[in-house]
Amino acid sequence: MTQSKQESEIELLNQRIWDEYELTIPQAQKYKNENFNNSDANKKINSLKAQIKELGEVNIGAIEELNKIKERYNFLSEQKRI
Repeated sequence: MTQSKQESEIELLNQRIWDEYELTIPQAQKYKNENFNNSDANKKINSLKAQIKELGEVNIGAIEELNKIKERYNFLSEQKRI
């Protein structure tokens, strides 16, 4: 591998670490774990992704719906006081 290609690879990895974790190389090195097992980490990632998927679809309109219900509740509570 040529030196310029290696430098490009290093820069690409530096950018990836920044994009994914917002860390520089010196900052990332503080978190280095000599006992890290990539296979175990991938299993954990897949397990977490499966758990997230089991949660189902996200109801994007839930917050708006809740606000409407609160507004209606407050209106009816105010009417009851009158």
